[in-house]
Amino acid sequence: MTIHALGVVTVAHGGTAVAVTSSDLPSRAISIQALAGNTGNIYVGTSALVGSTKVGCYFILGAGETFQSTSFGLNAIDPREVYIDADEDGEGAVVGLIRE
Repeated sequence: MTIHALGVVTVAHGGTAVAVTSSDLPSRAISIQALAGNTGNIYVGTSALVGSTKVGCYFILGAGETFQSTSFGLNAIDPREVYIDADEDGEGAVVGLIRE
């Protein structure tokens, strides 16, 4: 098992979702923690994610809150398919992966 830190993923323009990574990193688990200094929400979802309407949204994070997901299959999460959006420009989240 290895922990792979993607670091801070920033949403340059609120309302425009960004992938947490473009790298092929199949993972057992993913953790997304909204930055404590964010003034708005972080939205976690699919490539269809639109934070303002909640379309494609799995979860909403307030400042400092964490979303974690674990797969039942070995490295079954494809983080290229996980996106975040923000209410405010320049806000983001810290993203980490557990890989086996």
